[in-house]
Amino acid sequence: MPGLDPGSHGEDFDQIVAVAAKEYPDVGVVRQVLPGTPRAALLSATADAQLLVVGARGRGGFGEMSLGSIAQAMLLYAPGPVAVVREVRD
Repeated sequence: MPGLDPGSHGEDFDQIVAVAAKEYPDVGVVRQVLPGTPRAALLSATADAQLLVVGARGRGGFGEMSLGSIAQAMLLYAPGPVAVVREVRD
């Protein structure tokens, strides 16, 4: 989309998807860069999605049990299934 540059995050995403595509060739991923707030863009993008996957960082301790505002909004308002994932830490 003109004027929107996903930057290095986009490159990281592309690399992760390329690796996962080799391991799971039957799983499709659609990458979209949409204008607006994250909440509005994700809600718009989920209208036809089979699953929305969002991340939650967690900050340690009780913070790991809480969700960020975007993850919480998606769980409350997304029209379809939502998976909230966290980074695996050793």
